[in-house]
Amino acid sequence: MWVRKFFSFIWRNKAKSLIGAVLIATTAGVGGYDGTLKVFHDYPQLCAICHPIEPYYKSWSGSSTTDFLDYRHTLKGRTANDIVPGWENKDVVCKDCHYAPPQRIIGELGNYATGNYKTPLEERRLQTADCLTCHKDYDHLIQLTANLEKKYPNLPKPGRNPHSSHFGEIDCRVCHRVHRPSVDFCSTCHGPTMTGPGWTQQVEWKQQP
Repeated sequence: MWVRKFFSFIWRNKAKSLIGAVLIATTAGVGGYDGTLKVFHDYPQLCAICHPIEPYYKSWSGSSTTDFLDYRHTLKGRTANDIVPGWENKDVVCKDCHYAPPQRIIGELGNYATGNYKTPLEERRLQTADCLTCHKDYDHLIQLTANLEKKYPNLPKPGRNPHSSHFGEIDCRVCHRVHRPSVDFCSTCHGPTMTGPGWTQQVEWKQQP
């Protein structure tokens, strides 16, 4: 599709800030969100025009050495066991978790142009209900992770299903991070159960009663 090729060209040539600002301002003013801005909102390459977003785009696209959850939500990064109904033939892109109305997009563009932001960007803590919008329920998650050793052949303790926990239904964010290593919460008591570039055993906080 020409739009995808166009944004790929922008990304490769690093003509980011100026072209991105002109594109967003022009489309917002002429077509509005429902006209043409929505098209650009569908492409993570556009989000990565602003350099604070670039590391997240590289992680999501698989162009970095990470193996974070954002990459696992792309067609390239997921396996046959990861298929969620409705997402068989498409990536999970920025807007699916970070939807923003046009006013906020324009405001963030202004913050970027004036340097009014901090890096790294503030992390969004998704609620379990956000994840279950696509992942249905815990029974579905248990099925997805029933044979993790097929996806991760070097698991320290194969045969475990992290979603079938004796704690019951743990909040997703206890373990999962999207743009940085997820937390091996089970390692608190059981020793390492998930290892690799997409995981850490540094538990940050515990399930609340």
